[in-house]
Amino acid sequence: MTQVSRDYQTGDGAYVLVAAAKGPLKKVVSDKIFAADGKYGSYGAPADVRLAKSENRGDGDEVFEYTFVALTPAMREVARRVRARAIQVGGDDVFILVAGSTAARWRVAEPA
Repeated sequence: MTQVSRDYQTGDGAYVLVAAAKGPLKKVVSDKIFAADGKYGSYGAPADVRLAKSENRGDGDEVFEYTFVALTPAMREVARRVRARAIQVGGDDVFILVAGSTAARWRVAEPA
């Protein structure tokens, strides 16, 4: 299941994913977000995926921030950044809220 909201002019977007809680939360989240058949894999698998930050907020609640390169429909590489909050519910599922933008726009919008 996926719900998506995005702004085509700015490249900003947010969406919710649900994944089976199989394995460490960090692996479940990165595998789901960067899957070849996922949002960022539509035109080829994301490249240079790096975990920039992570924060454990309690049992089954973590925040991850990633940088990566995605391909556009015109096959141009675009540096992107996303923040994902993952909450494991009932031991069986992980709900993941993902919000992101281009790396350039992220730097402009990030608080000082």
